[in-house]
Parts: sequence; structure tokens; C-alpha cells
Amino acid sequence: MKKNKICLAMILMLVVVTISNTVLAVTDTIVDTSREGSITVTTLSQKNGVLDETQPLAGVEYTLYRVDEVAGTTVTTKEQAEEYIKNAQPVETLVTNSEGIVVFDELVLGRYYVKVTDVPTGTSEVPESFLVDVPMTNDTGDGWVYDIEVFPKVKVASGEAVVTKTDGVNPMQGVEFKVQISTSVDGAWGAWSDYVVDGQVLTLTTNEEGKITLENLPITYNGEPAKFRVVETVVGEEYIMDNKYPSEIEVQPDGTVVVTDTRTNTAAPAAEVGQIEIVNEKPEVVKQVLNQEGEYADLTSASLTDTLTFKITVDVPTVIQDLETYTLTDELPAGLSNVENLQVKALVGDQNTEKELAQDTDYTKTGNFVLDFDTSKMEDYTTLVITYTAKLDMTNATLGEDGNINTATLEYTNKVNTDGEQEDTNTTQDSSKVVTGGLNIKKINSEDELLDGAKFKIATTKENAQNGVFIKGTDGQDIEVTTVGGYAQINGLEYNDDETSREYWLVETQAPTYVEEGETKSYTLLSEPQAVNVNGTSHTAEIEVENKKPITLPLTGGIGTVLFAVLGVGLIVAAKSIKKEEVKD
Repeated sequence: MKKNKICLAMILMLVVVTISNTVLAVTDTIVDTSREGSITVTTLSQKNGVLDETQPLAGVEYTLYRVDEVAGTTVTTKEQAEEYIKNAQPVETLVTNSEGIVVFDELVLGRYYVKVTDVPTGTSEVPESFLVDVPMTNDTGDGWVYDIEVFPKVKVASGEAVVTKTDGVNPMQGVEFKVQISTSVDGAWGAWSDYVVDGQVLTLTTNEEGKITLENLPITYNGEPAKFRVVETVVGEEYIMDNKYPSEIEVQPDGTVVVTDTRTNTAAPAAEVGQIEIVNEKPEVVKQVLNQEGEYADLTSASLTDTLTFKITVDVPTVIQDLETYTLTDELPAGLSNVENLQVKALVGDQNTEKELAQDTDYTKTGNFVLDFDTSKMEDYTTLVITYTAKLDMTNATLGEDGNINTATLEYTNKVNTDGEQEDTNTTQDSSKVVTGGLNIKKINSEDELLDGAKFKIATTKENAQNGVFIKGTDGQDIEVTTVGGYAQINGLEYNDDETSREYWLVETQAPTYVEEGETKSYTLLSEPQAVNVNGTSHTAEIEVENKKPITLPLTGGIGTVLFAVLGVGLIVAAKSIKKEEVKD
């Protein structure tokens, strides 16, 4: 109702308008003085000038005075009524219930003054007090209304809050929140419940700027002080939905908004619009291996004797203490073994100071490689860094481009309810790959026949090959392979980290043999190291190495001639020996 003073005629007009849609028994044009009447006041809260009949205002106190000639005076204006009631006794004082209603009944006929004597906290404009006659002429002017209904409109202080949702850097669109409310009864805040507007729980979804706006938040609800909070209900599963400490929003009597961080129990200064930023964190795990350049990367190529160093980097969210589960599992492929030199460290604070963590104190280790972290000790951690070494297991290693994939998986709590209950977990993972190559040697002769028994060693350079410096195996001895069925393989050879070929040099150390006319003879050894390329597919390709038979020197005459020649050579040698003895004597 208007703030300015109104005359009785205006009040009567308001009442007439107000009761025009009320069905009441009106039959006589003459007032029935034997009857009683009533005044029903229904107070409705008005937010920002828009009437919201679904939310009546409780807690408004009305005091009723009789101010007609029977009471000893004649009152026709509010000013006269205010002056009169200074020394008058009220008929009754009532407070609106949860439906915003008070009923003054069993009233004798006459003129009454309904005065607003108290309002709930947050009422920015006090309802107008008013004069009313019981009975009043009806809308059509042909009868009397004995039961009067009045509907004052009250403007209650309300505020606005804007929630901005980010991932720490970028706004997040499509995140869904529901609004909850708590009211204070006798100074004690009650349980939180969903805030219902027009019969529906108020649910809001962030826009492309990551924002939602809570409009028309009242200072009171059903006559009691109220505060609000937003609770996430939908966000990407990879993000942590932590509702344990939602910010609380309270509207002040002047319409400003105070936002309280319930984690720290600190309130931001009151503002016309409450600003809340909520960050959803998404932990990331990065798995890397030390490459040939001495840098950590996603991939490296290695030989069977290399010691490989792996590093796992894990983000630690700021809400880590709210999470029950923070477990890292490193899945070693069959081609990797001999895990050693495990180190688990944390980077702490703004300066990322390095701290070494202790097994069975800061974390537990189970199985081959499962680390379960104690989140209660991780408040100041920003990052976890885990390193260890391993070697290729050539019995089970995968050769070539597919490589030996090593996957680290982080399982973490991703949904925390307002009561702190852990509802769900999510996983994120990353992998590194170790590749190693090989050679498939095919030994043939000039007729393309497969040859057994050839032996080979391999060197990293031609110079090493010529000087007999060969690649060694895990036993510290030169790697040497022998053809069986015409084939031999040398595996566990590294190639370039960009997965291009690397050159090696193959040296034949034992030629295969053949039988000719009943005699076992050797093929001719390779006279020079042979260049070969190792890459992601070389272990499947055939590298042909051909051996030729040696040249046979011709001999003239029959077998007798040969025998005489051998005897002749022997006699000459004997004669020379005798002559030397004589000279000596």
C-alpha cells in the first residue's frame, strides 16, 4: 500500500476493491444491527514491486481499535485515529500466521482502525494502517458486507547473488545448481531444505559465462530470518563436486548481500550483489619416461640393457582434505620388470618446497604398484611426484611401434555431499610408451637356400664393428646369435625417439658350412660389416645376408702325381734340416 497518508474515502475504496471478488451473504439494504462482523487481513509479501501471492508474509502484528461514536468519539481520518488510540484500549492484537492471515471475528458493528504495530525483520516498507467500517456497502451498492477481507501488500527487502563457475581458468557452462534455504527460529538456524518457488525446487544452470543469478532472495521466509546456499547437482564427472562447504547468502535489511565462506567461517563485505566464485577442480595425472635426450616425455626407445626412469606427476586439489579416496595405480606391462628406486615426493605450499613422503606414514603401497595416500595430511600439497626405474623384459617385451605401454591411473572422490558423505569416485589416467626394435636375419646362399649355423654380432658404429666392439647383453657378454632354419633374431635394439630408423652394423663371426663330395666346408665369411636399419617394423622385415662358397684352387695330374709331389716336398724339407745341423757342427 502507498506510504502517503490516505483518507477514509480512499481506504473505503481500497476495501471495496479488495472485497469485490469475495462471495458473501448480502440480502438486505438495511443494516442488521443484531449481527456481528469480522475483519480478515491477509498480508502478502511483495518483492521488488511484483506481488508474489504464493509467499504470504508471516510475522506481521496487527492491533485492532474501535473508533466510532459508540467508543466516545468520531474518527474520519488516520490522523484522528492515531491521536485517539494513544489513550484507548485495543480490541485485540494478532500476528499473521504462515499463510499471512489474521482474523478479528465476533466484532460488534462499527468503525475500526487496524494498525500495524510490528513487522518481521527485513520488511523494507511497513504496511499502511487503515480504517474500516463493519459492515461496508457491497460492490453493487445494493447491500451490506459484514465479513471484511483486506489484502495489504508488503514490500520485503530482497537481494541478488551471482555465482560464477570456473575450472580455475575458464568459465564452465551447463553446471546445474539447486537453491536451498534455512530459517532461524528463536535465534537458532534450522535444517537446510530445498527452496521451492511456484511449486518447484529452484534450479539454475550456468550460462556460457559460467554464471547463474539468484534474484529476489528475501530477507525473511514465513516471517523468519532466512539464508540461502547453492548446491551443485550436475557437473562433468571428471570434476570434483564438493558440496561440503557451500557459501551461505544472507540479505541484509537494506537489501545488501553478505556471502559467508563456511570453510573458513569468514564473511565477505556486504555488497549490493553478492558475488560467489566456485571452482571445480579436475585432478590430472601425467606419466612420462626419461628419453634419449635426458628429458621426460611420453615416449622413448630403449635397448634391452637400458635402465628406464619413469615419472608420474599428480595434481593435488585444494579440497583434498574433503576427499576420502586418492589412490594411484601404475600398471606395468609384461615387457617391463625389475622396478627399483621408488621415490614419492610432494611439492608443498606456494614455493613448491619438495618434501619426501614416507611409506606407511604418508601413503601405503600394496601389490605391484598401488599407492594409497592419506588425504588428511595433504592440505598444503600442490603436486605429487613419483619416480622409479625399470628395465625391459625381453622375454615378454613387445617389439616395434605398439611398444610397451605403462599406464598410471588416479582414482579420487569426485562427489562430496553437504554432510561430507563420499558418494562417488572417478578415475583419470595417462600413459608413457617404451619402444624397442629388432632385426630378423635371413641367411641364404647364392641359390637362395636357407643356411643354418651362421653367427652374428652387432655394433652401434662401423668403427666399433671393425674394432670388435659389440653390443652386450644383460649378462655382460657380446650378443651373438646363430641362424636356425636359416633365421636369427637380434631384439632389444633402440631406435630414434622420433621413431625413425637407427643404423647398426652386423658382423658375421662364424660362416655356415656345407658338405661337398663328402667333405664339410665353410662358406666365405662376410668381409665387411653390413649396415642395417632398426625401426618400428624392422623386426618383422627380413634382412637377407648371402654367403658364397669359396673358390677351389685347381690341381693337375692324378692322385699318384699328387702323392709324389707331397713326398718330394717332404724330402726337400728334410734335406734342408740336415744341412743346417752340419753347419752348426
